[in-house]
Amino acid sequence: MAKDRSFATKTAKTDGGNDMCPVCGDTYTNIRHISTAKSDKTDAWKANRKMVKVCSCNQKEIYG
Repeated sequence: MAKDRSFATKTAKTDGGNDMCPVCGDTYTNIRHISTAKSDKTDAWKANRKMVKVCSCNQKEIYG
């Protein structure tokens, strides 16, 4: 018998991490923050990508 592969069962799995902010108690939202930087050697622009957890207390720092 094959396993049940519905979308609901895939999204129900959690990594077991703490997704609550200890400061404000709000849940985190994971976003990809992309910033640009100029290379020193080739004078070309490159994109720096990183995953950032955003909640209501650090929202102004991330979004500007």
